[in-house]
Amino acid sequence: MPEPLRTPDEADRLHAVLDANTANPLMLMSGFKEFSAESKNTLVARMAERQEPLPPGKVLARLPFILTSANKAGMEEVFLMNLESPSAEARTASLYGLQELCHARLLERAERLLLDEADDVRVAACSLVLPRSKQDAALQPRLREIYAVQRDQPEYYGSNAMYEAHGFGVPPPASK
Repeated sequence: MPEPLRTPDEADRLHAVLDANTANPLMLMSGFKEFSAESKNTLVARMAERQEPLPPGKVLARLPFILTSANKAGMEEVFLMNLESPSAEARTASLYGLQELCHARLLERAERLLLDEADDVRVAACSLVLPRSKQDAALQPRLREIYAVQRDQPEYYGSNAMYEAHGFGVPPPASK
């Protein structure tokens, strides 16, 4: 039998804590154990159903701390919806949230965000996709093409640095 909500507004209080400007590290590490699993599940279900307002990046970044077996699918839905958020912080947090949940199509989603307008989002996508390029030679030409287009654009400093750190700043080896 599910644990009953301790108070009718426990899910609202949990949301307020997740939305606070600062989060107590001990509370994060404990998985918000002072809140019931039911309140965590209720909050995630509400967020998965609601289209507006979209949650800020800080709330999305903290969601994995309230993960339960019952709210994982809903949490994935929240992150997937917010990959389209107008907020770069929300898109970034959603990508990392999907990584935390080991989402089956994470790399496909990350590849789409390699061309995001915000460099922070591109950096997050690069952190997931670029390491895979070592094992997936078919991915390398696309990454070289993306880097070639953006390398002279200073607004993409962070993602350009990541491409260069993974060897995309040097010409590909000549094929024999």
